[in-house]
Amino acid sequence: MASPWTTSIRGTTGVPLPFFTVNPHVAPVNLGLIVYQSGGTGMYIVQHTFDSPFDRSSTGQLIYATPSAFVSTARWNNHSTLSSLTSTADGNYAYPPAAVRLNVVSADGNAVFELKIIQAGIAGN
Repeated sequence: MASPWTTSIRGTTGVPLPFFTVNPHVAPVNLGLIVYQSGGTGMYIVQHTFDSPFDRSSTGQLIYATPSAFVSTARWNNHSTLSSLTSTADGNYAYPPAAVRLNVVSADGNAVFELKIIQAGIAGN
């Protein structure tokens, strides 16, 4: 069974690094995901893009895992059911977007949001 990919954010709003890039070469590419919300109040959205989530340098090289990755021209769309929620919820993607991220819209200082994703078909750790 594949190990889950996890990111979390505590007591702040916005889009944290990192985001999950989907492996489109795995069949099936199905993604299961859950957002755990605990410790306070707030609202979140799970978002996806079909565009490349990475910016390119002046020489055309992809820029990975830097804040500039979130100022790219990627167009992010809200998940059909994991949008504007205020408690723990789960969902899935049956067809592969290029990337998935967690966007915390509002949060008090105690709110904790944790996004976990498992992609079907990936064996190993």
